[in-house]
Amino acid sequence: MADGAALAAVVVVSGAVGPWIGSAQAASPRIAWRACGDGLECARVPVPLDWSRPNGKQISLAVIRRPASDPGRRIGSMFFNPGGPGVSGVNTLRAQGEVLDADGGGRFDVVSWDPRGTNASTAARCFASTAA
Repeated sequence: MADGAALAAVVVVSGAVGPWIGSAQAASPRIAWRACGDGLECARVPVPLDWSRPNGKQISLAVIRRPASDPGRRIGSMFFNPGGPGVSGVNTLRAQGEVLDADGGGRFDVVSWDPRGTNASTAARCFASTAA
């Protein structure tokens, strides 16, 4: 990456993306994107709290998308994982979106999220107590 060498891993995918689920299959919701400033689009995506129980309790993830700057040559979406623990993909994309777009030659929508339990995503409690 040009100026973004310190940015975490990027996964490039083509077309629509749904959650990766083990053996249980759940319907992938359509993402209802809305403008959220600076040419970015934001949404909340419902996901199971526990992927082994896809019809159980749901939480929502904050997601953000920067549309490809060269939409005529768009070839897919680039998911950006900001690393962690607890790093906001939403805030990182707001701050580094131009760098990530340039790294993809303007041909990818750049998408990121706040992992479950962090920042703008639903808080999650994974254990009943602090004892391991």
